[in-house]
Amino acid sequence: MKRILIYVMSLVLCLGFMTSSIYATSVPVNETSDEFVGFDETGNLIQYDTNELEDEVFDSSSSMISMAALDDEKTVTYGVVNFRVKSSASEITTYTNCENGQQGYINGYSMSDGAFLGYENGKVKFKAAGVIGLIEPSEVGIIDYDSAKTVSCYKTSNGGLYHYVANIITNSDSYYSINYVGNIPSYLSNNTTYYSYDGHYFYASYNRMIDDYKNGVYSNSVNSNNPYYNYFQYLPARSKTSLTASQLDQYTIQMVSSGKLLNAGSSLISNQNTYGVNALIMYSNAALESGWGQSQIAINKNNLFGHGAVDSNPYYGANGYASVDDCIKYHAKVFISEGYCDPKDYSGRYYGSHLGDKESGINVKYASDPYWGEKIAHICWSVQNGLGVTEAKQYTLGIANGNVAFYTNPDSNLLFNSGNFSSYPIILLSKSNGYYKVQSDPTLNENRTSITQDKGEYNFDQYYAYINANSVYALNSVQNGNTSGKWIKDGQGYWYWYEGSNYVTGWQQINSVWYYFNTAGVMQTSQWIGNYYVLADGTMAKSKWIGNDYVDASGLWQSNRWMNDGQWWYRYGDGSYPVAKFDTINGKKYYFDNSGYMVTGWKLIDKDWYYFNGSGCMIKDQWIGNYYMGKDGKMLKNQWVGKYYVDASGVWQPDRWINDGQWWYRYGDGSYPKEKFDVIGDNVYYFDKNGYMVTGWNCIDKKWYYFNDSGVMAKDKWIGDYYVDKYGVMTKTK
Repeated sequence: MKRILIYVMSLVLCLGFMTSSIYATSVPVNETSDEFVGFDETGNLIQYDTNELEDEVFDSSSSMISMAALDDEKTVTYGVVNFRVKSSASEITTYTNCENGQQGYINGYSMSDGAFLGYENGKVKFKAAGVIGLIEPSEVGIIDYDSAKTVSCYKTSNGGLYHYVANIITNSDSYYSINYVGNIPSYLSNNTTYYSYDGHYFYASYNRMIDDYKNGVYSNSVNSNNPYYNYFQYLPARSKTSLTASQLDQYTIQMVSSGKLLNAGSSLISNQNTYGVNALIMYSNAALESGWGQSQIAINKNNLFGHGAVDSNPYYGANGYASVDDCIKYHAKVFISEGYCDPKDYSGRYYGSHLGDKESGINVKYASDPYWGEKIAHICWSVQNGLGVTEAKQYTLGIANGNVAFYTNPDSNLLFNSGNFSSYPIILLSKSNGYYKVQSDPTLNENRTSITQDKGEYNFDQYYAYINANSVYALNSVQNGNTSGKWIKDGQGYWYWYEGSNYVTGWQQINSVWYYFNTAGVMQTSQWIGNYYVLADGTMAKSKWIGNDYVDASGLWQSNRWMNDGQWWYRYGDGSYPVAKFDTINGKKYYFDNSGYMVTGWKLIDKDWYYFNGSGCMIKDQWIGNYYMGKDGKMLKNQWVGKYYVDASGVWQPDRWINDGQWWYRYGDGSYPKEKFDVIGDNVYYFDKNGYMVTGWNCIDKKWYYFNDSGVMAKDKWIGDYYVDKYGVMTKTK
């Protein structure tokens, strides 16, 4: 499959509502997508070529079956649902949510597989992206798990947890995307593969996972009593980033040198503070949708979020804005604050204000890519880790399953009901007398007695509510930040840091030193936490080698990677880079000049010429114009290359006529015929002792021959009074 580093619009699309912005569409459209994005093994944003995705053909010998082929519903016990059966990437697949009866939609070109749970009322029952649904058998295929060569899974590596999203399940190691979803939870082992179709409960065995899903339990999962939630994926939009505008702009410059996302930090922060939509989430959303601000829709229409772009007419259907700031304002105010954060939204888009997936969150109605929210969260993690800051766990989150009642005061004056959702996150501010004080998703009136659309503006201090503590369970302790901290060591020798009566979790800066505490509050030691390493005393390592890996002054592991500051160069993990030398990177050879920049084109190195293509790769064993590059990449000289000769300057010299006052013929090796006949083309010529072509009558070896004005020897004809035979020899006269 062709995959390209994305500097074009991802077109993970949103509902195209009316807008007052210039060039804006006035026609509501349904969300679909004809462009597909993900992340590769190194975390790079990639774009898949839609046409090539559509051209991929399933292996005809696979064990793919449909309901029509089943004589018995039990034919497949442990199966995989294949959603990628439609001929066009623009076609979506609809399903019915088993929990609330609502219709949902996905695109099989962004999520190929789900767990097969049998049949119910003549429809295929599945679980994928958190949702349990029913779908028409004609819309999908079913394959036995043992026949599947690739299924979506989670893998742990170097302290990180990664979601590998399957592409073509009948092909080996075929993945759309590799999404970073957080640090490895304590209950998962490093360098291990797990299975999950909700991202909360992980299984070492696919079959055991299916058994649990069919029985509606999680008892066979490795974390049956401790579900995992990707922090950024489940952080409600009604939150604030601790990052500054300059930090957001700094990270953009690290990623790209041009585009409409540059210098957008101040607008993102300003609109966050006005409309109550987390700036980091908006920033990461824009990065995904616009390819870091470099898509044509972003460049020409100032549209960072794909507003109004649909698969049938993505560019011309996309909204246009007078400025990037107008776009960000519209997104924060209209799309999110007045739309996806409002339980009374007229379009029914409210499933919680978090990114989520198809189970809950903005992703339910925003994108047909069921992992759209997860991909945005991936960028949030990348920003955090890339800037060397701790953004995760800034808020205490609670998770509800089912309908939650929100009150003005504890058990007094119902403000709104959430709706019947699973995995519904809520920001918990404090706890007292059996109630949590929580951040409200919708905007409220001044007295907090009802929901109001107050121009989409949000007051973080004023817009709060209360819920029964039994409605949720807290993912981390509700902390009182006004008390002094204290180290506590338990009987097993584990260290905790307490704020008041509660232990802390995640990254914590204590006395200017960073530590990491797991979900149970235990300080971690001698291990990788994501891209950071904590030493034996629990402190985060900085500016030192950890085995073969280097962590910089901010503690961040620096992998070898390509960098571009207008020109390409390659940074080693320790911060150094190759200068005036060759280097082999991923099996390809490059050369870096005296300033450390990758060279392209012709380059004279130690008296030998080399050629490097537009990607900087050294060319070998092939022709470059009239020059041949040898197996070591050096331009060949004074030698034959097959039937061709290259001279002292390396130029291939073809056989050809030369005129320096007289005509002569040069061979490719630089020699020429003299005192001899030569057949050139279909004609015979003779060259004298100086190598010049003769004309007219010439006596050669005591025989007469005639050569016309072009030097061609006459044969089998009269030349005046003389006849030359078929060999060109004069044989008689008239």
